[in-house]
Amino acid sequence: MTAIIPQLTQIQALTVTGISVRTKNEEELNPQKAQLPHLWEQFYGSTTNETQQNNPIYGVYHHYESDSSGHYTVTAGIEIPNESKATHLDRVIIKAGDYLVFEAAGTNPSEIIKAWQTIWNYFNETSTYQRSYLTDFELYKTPIESAVYIGIK
Repeated sequence: MTAIIPQLTQIQALTVTGISVRTKNEEELNPQKAQLPHLWEQFYGSTTNETQQNNPIYGVYHHYESDSSGHYTVTAGIEIPNESKATHLDRVIIKAGDYLVFEAAGTNPSEIIKAWQTIWNYFNETSTYQRSYLTDFELYKTPIESAVYIGIK
């Protein structure tokens, strides 16, 4: 298995609009309590194929209670300008700043889970970086290309 080597990048703030759930990793490990699969089902069921094909899709992790063991909110959505009138949807701002980018091997859930496992291991080891726990996000660039961006201090 090839190790994922993160790349440091700087992100400008951007607004993502979509639907959200509040959860924690412990609950997501239990299929009876997991909310993220339902969030993505609902998101893909409520957007058109054209929207999905013409816009990068984001899974934004925000409002962290503490660290990776506490509650957090996930918003599945697309970038929409602040002026949008989509009042029935949730809006979150991805914070500007430094992020480590972990490329995933695809877009299916098992590849994203592998990327997150790599991220947890990376930060549990002797990383020179510390997570900020402000905003992190999954970016689905194309139907076969994705990456996880982790905000750092």
